[in-house]
Amino acid sequence: MTRNPATVESVLTAVLAKYGVDKQLDKYDFASRWKEIVGTEVAARTKPDRISHGILFIRVEDSVWAQELSFYQQHILAKIRNALGAQADTVKQIRFCVG
Repeated sequence: MTRNPATVESVLTAVLAKYGVDKQLDKYDFASRWKEIVGTEVAARTKPDRISHGILFIRVEDSVWAQELSFYQQHILAKIRNALGAQADTVKQIRFCVG
């Protein structure tokens, strides 16, 4: 009797879907494309941290960058929401945090 063993990826995908975790992970997919979304210079000084109650918290290198990026907040938010696609309503606001 020969068996076709399941791949780790297929098992993990099935388990994540069974418990609804896949939907939670989808909203963080953009983080892997952060550099593409915000550009090389901004990505080098920032990092998406977490999403809480529709607010994406972005860690920023220092207060100067936090201030500068706050001027472009709506533009950055639009790019993030575009990258989220079907999950665009996940992020309603962004906040820049130093650290």
